[in-house]
This record gives sequence, C-alpha cells and structure tokens, in this order.
Amino acid sequence: MEFIVEENLISDGEGFIGVKTFRIKNDAIVYILEKLNYSCNVRGLTFISSDGIIEYRLKEISTKPRAEVAEEPILKTNWYPGSKNNRKKESEGFVRGGMKEGLWTYWDMDGEIRAKGNYRDNQRVGPWEEIIGGSETGLRRLMTSGDYVNGLKQGAWTQKDRRGIIEVEEYYQNGVLTREILFWDNGERNIEGQYRGVKKNGVWTFFNRDGTKNKEELYQDGKLIEVKKFSTA
Repeated sequence: MEFIVEENLISDGEGFIGVKTFRIKNDAIVYILEKLNYSCNVRGLTFISSDGIIEYRLKEISTKPRAEVAEEPILKTNWYPGSKNNRKKESEGFVRGGMKEGLWTYWDMDGEIRAKGNYRDNQRVGPWEEIIGGSETGLRRLMTSGDYVNGLKQGAWTQKDRRGIIEVEEYYQNGVLTREILFWDNGERNIEGQYRGVKKNGVWTFFNRDGTKNKEELYQDGKLIEVKKFSTA
C-alpha cells in the first residue's frame, strides 16, 4: 500500500490519520500513527512538489503494532467529607489510565484500615484483607482475608477476631460462596456445610466443643429434609 504524507498527516488514500511524532534517523523516516497505534518504518521515499506543497510519497513501507507506552501511575487520595484542616483519608492508591492499579488502602472514620490489597486494570487481584463490622456498624470487628481473581473472591477466606483466632472459613468459586465452616473459640469446628447458590445444600454438620458430632442436617436447595442427632454419651 502506498502512503502519502502532507503537512505532518498520513493518508492511505481514504482519509488522513494524525501523526504523533515525526523524525528522520539513519535515512529512514519513522512515523508513529496515533490513531492506529502502528509504528511505520519507511524507506525509498521520493519528494514531489505540488502547488508549492511538499509531499512525501512513501514506498516499501513495513508496519508492525506499536508497543503501548507505559503510563506512569499517579497516587490518588480520597477524603471523607469534612473541614480542610480536619479531613480524614477514605482511600489511597495508584491510578493508571483512569483505572486503579497496584496497592490500595481504605480506612474507616476512626482511621483504622478497613481494606487493603492490589488492583490490576481496576479489578481486585491477589491477597486482600478486609474488615467486617467495627464502630461504624456497631458489629464486632473481624478481619477477613483471602484472594481475588479478576475481581472475584476465590478459594479460602478466613475471618479472625482481634486476637487472631479464626472464627469462620469460607470457600468461594468465582465469587460465589460454596462452603462454610464456623469454629468454637477453642479452635474446634462448630458448624460445617455447603451452599448451592445462596441456599444451604447437602449435609450440614454440627459439632460439640470437644469436636464430637452433635447432629447432622440434610438440606436440598435451602429446604431442611432430615435431621440426624448423635448421642453424647
């Protein structure tokens, strides 16, 4: 294909395409096509004068996709409403191309961290720590931690109290809760079961504090079908 350049514009015969940069190096003109994101290495050019305007008729042109220029991330801070001298951070992290990228931290009104983890292309990825409850909700504060994949919870997530004792383990598949285990404060299992959608499904087992079974409940799509109790003797 033959390209014509006029006044720093490139034409393919159908319309002009804006040029981002223009330079001469080693007897070759290199054009960076901003619209098409292509790098064009042009050789064998001739000069043609037409009505006093210099045109560049380009032949033997080879094109290849231009590597995206890595935009530097920008630190962004969001604040809770309040006076300028008494503002509190709500969140802080990096933005690249208008999307969250890298480490972000979120705080509650008391200045305590309520969530912390990484973004990629505006989606949560990798290990995250999040707070459930706290003074803003009036509920007991628990720390939950686990992994995100493409913005969705995946695998095991644990909930711990301030002492670091695990109270709940949850298991996710593509952001959907599939299994849950609740623990006694001595570390023994308390309740364990599975979900289908948002409803209990299959066998749910209830344990005593010493780890022995207390009872089993059988569910089908959230409906209790059967209860089996175990002797404590």
